[in-house]
Amino acid sequence: MSTPFLEARGLKKTFGSHQAVKNVSFSIMHGEAFGLLGPNGAGKSTTIRMLAGLMAPDAGEVLLEGEPAWKHPEKWKRQLGLAPQQLALYPELSAIENIRFFGGLYGLKGAALSQRTDELLELVGLEDAAHRIAANYSGGMQRRLNLAITLVHKPRLVILDEPTVGVDPQSRAHLLESVRQLARDGTSIIYVSHYMEEVEALCRRVAIIDHGVVLECGVLDQLLGSVPTQLVLHVRPANSVDSVGAGHDPSSSFSARLQHIAQRVDPEATGVKVSVGENVESLPTVLIETSFTEWPDRLHQLSQAFHAESIVIDRVESRQQNLERLFLQLTGRALRA
Repeated sequence: MSTPFLEARGLKKTFGSHQAVKNVSFSIMHGEAFGLLGPNGAGKSTTIRMLAGLMAPDAGEVLLEGEPAWKHPEKWKRQLGLAPQQLALYPELSAIENIRFFGGLYGLKGAALSQRTDELLELVGLEDAAHRIAANYSGGMQRRLNLAITLVHKPRLVILDEPTVGVDPQSRAHLLESVRQLARDGTSIIYVSHYMEEVEALCRRVAIIDHGVVLECGVLDQLLGSVPTQLVLHVRPANSVDSVGAGHDPSSSFSARLQHIAQRVDPEATGVKVSVGENVESLPTVLIETSFTEWPDRLHQLSQAFHAESIVIDRVESRQQNLERLFLQLTGRALRA
């Protein structure tokens, strides 16, 4: 088994009485794009700072190619690049001036610095705005410059913290394509984002962190395989008058009937749920959560039960497994909450 490029092993960090990171472990392989997900306050930022050598853990360690990273601080500094969520650039300088300044800090000069500057401007799509001061850039253009600065010393691992937050569609497209190009070139990437569709598109493996603990870590396709299949049944009473008593709200009355039927089909109520107001008539829908191999039997049971109660299934929709649902299943809350 190959040695990970970077490994977090049992990281812990406490601020006062608050334990921000309790026991975080995961590894990044050479040349892979790795997604790190978690809601605000989950411990992501603290974990990133420890991985980048900006903060020492209270316990645990960061390994760089199998060796404790603190033993090789200069190698650690040169191998990693961090694009923080808070922009790290000089707004009074142009894109060229920013890149050349930070390149100089890493010892680049002369023709090598000029060539690297041109490469980065092309990578992030800022060639036409290279001589404009960054203060006059849009937020998205500043994000793209922030990425270029992060890459000036050709790091082998790049940590991108919310790289597309608040950017315009054009800049978002440029940034995502830049990340794809980095991955194609063999750069290892830790991608931190609230936008799960970006993580799904870019990353093969992910870690989901909440309350300072890694809840799940692994190959994305395999993790999504643990998410139950969802079928949504749009239903209505065959005779709406029969389902509504005088003085009763039709939606709640019908919902109660569906709840009763669902409990008969699934006594523990683990796989059948009723939601109100999701269809065009503002009547309930029925949500089935079950495995792919079991859902035909469950659907057949519900169909028979509905038919016996004069309830019509108008249509059936399937909800594909995705990272949003996996995250909700693990944490009990939406990522953007």
